[in-house]
Amino acid sequence: MLRLLIVLTIIGISITQDVEETEMPWAPKPILSHCVNQQRNYLTASILSIVFGGFGVDRLYLGYILTGLLKMLLAGVVVILTIVRTFYGFIVDPKKLHSGLVRTWYLFGLTGVMCAASQFVLWLIDVCLIMSDTMTDANGCPLQH
Repeated sequence: MLRLLIVLTIIGISITQDVEETEMPWAPKPILSHCVNQQRNYLTASILSIVFGGFGVDRLYLGYILTGLLKMLLAGVVVILTIVRTFYGFIVDPKKLHSGLVRTWYLFGLTGVMCAASQFVLWLIDVCLIMSDTMTDANGCPLQH
């Protein structure tokens, strides 16, 4: 391939590619016409994602209402399971429970841990997407810097 390129260059045939065809991932993307004065702020989305992202506030800010409410519901489940398990543990000694209730007690705790782990993973994904500037708002508009 290199020899062919050298021979073509020597005889005067140039092989060029149009600039429009080459992809330049570092170049800024053009702003869509419906996004001109409606872009969400990148800094606001980043701060909301870091501080309140576990509760879905970042998704609500960007216009993703359903996923924001689902993250908020998941956070509520984690908070309720944590409070109930903590205060119930003060009232009843889990070691003195019937064997069937012990399994329920551990399943209750495992459910809380799994919900908290999934909430953390969703929060981490959203922080990475917003900070890497790959997430758009619900209308497909990029975030404004």
